Amino acid sequence: MKKIFILLLAALMLISAVGCTETGVKEPQSVETVTQKPKDDPIEEPDDADPTEADPTEDDENPDDADPTEAEPAEVDEGPTEAPAGEVTVGEQVLVDEKDIRITLKSIEVDTWFGPELKVLIENDSDTDLTFTIKNACVNGYMNSASLYTQVAAGKKATDEITLSSSDLEACGIETVASVDLSFNIHDDNYKDYLETDLVTVKTSADAWYDYTFDDSGKLAFEKKDVKIVVKGLTDESIFGPGVLFYVENNSKKTVLITSDDVSVNGFMVSDLLYCTVLPGKHAIDASTLMESDLEDNDIEEIEEIEMTFRILDAGSWKTIAESDPVKISF
Repeated sequence: MKKIFILLLAALMLISAVGCTETGVKEPQSVETVTQKPKDDPIEEPDDADPTEADPTEDDENPDDADPTEAEPAEVDEGPTEAPAGEVTVGEQVLVDEKDIRITLKSIEVDTWFGPELKVLIENDSDTDLTFTIKNACVNGYMNSASLYTQVAAGKKATDEITLSSSDLEACGIETVASVDLSFNIHDDNYKDYLETDLVTVKTSADAWYDYTFDDSGKLAFEKKDVKIVVKGLTDESIFGPGVLFYVENNSKKTVLITSDDVSVNGFMVSDLLYCTVLPGKHAIDASTLMESDLEDNDIEEIEEIEMTFRILDAGSWKTIAESDPVKISF
C-alpha cells in the first residue's frame, strides 16, 4: 500500500509541478512596484518573536530607502564544476536516534525514474505503531519536495527509500546531488505527532568538488527582512495553467512561507497557487500558478501584465513578517 501511495504522490508531483527549468521560460520585460510605502515605515515582527533572537535587519547591507527595482543585475550562475569520474556515493550514517526511533542511511541510488533515492533502515523500538514522512528537505541548498511514507509497527523494522523530486532538481539546475538536508515527521495512527526531528545533513562523495552557487538572475521584485524574491519568467509547464517563476532566498533566521495576494492578469482578477516554504539560509525555485480556467473565463489568450502582492509569513506562527507593495510584471 505504501508503495502505491508513493508512486501516486510522485506522479502527481511530476504532473502538477510548474516547470522550474529555464527552458521555455518567457523572461519579464520589467518588474516595478505600483505604490511605495513610506521609506521609514518598519514592518513589525510577530508578537511572539523570541526577544533573544538576533534582529534579522541588523546586518542588512541594503539601505532602507533603496529601490529594489534599481538593484544591480545578478551574475548568472555558471553551474558546478565538472564531476570527477565515478558514481556518487554516501557512507552509512545514523540520521535519527531518539525516543526509541533509529533511522540509518544505507546508500544512495541516483538513476531512478522519480528521482535519486536515499535507502534507509527504519527501526521502531517504541510501543506505538508509527508512520514516517519527510517534513523538510533541501538538495544542494535548494528546497526539494522529497517523499517518504513508511508505516512501521511497534517493535519492528523496515527498509525504504527517500525519493528526491527529479522535477525539483531539474527546476534548480541540479544534475549532481552533493548534499541533502532532511527532517522527519513521525506520527501515530491517529495523526498525533510522535516526533519531529531536527534537520540533519547528508554529504555525498560529490560534496568534495561541487560548487555551491545559486542563480539569482532575473528581475528583483522584493527584498526586505532578509528575504529576496526574483522574477525569472513565465512558464506554461503546469497542467493547471501558466506560472510566474521565482527564485527565493531566505537569509533570515526563520523558516518563511511565501504566498501571494490580489493577483490579476491583464487587469482581471485571477486565482493563483503560491505556497513556498524556505528554511533559514536556504534557497528555492517555485512558481505562482495561474488558473487556466480563470484565463479562459476572461478571454485572456496572451499574458501581457501580471500584478500581485507578496506576503512573507513566519512558517511556525503564520504571522506576517513582511508584505510587498503591489508588484507589476510586464512581458
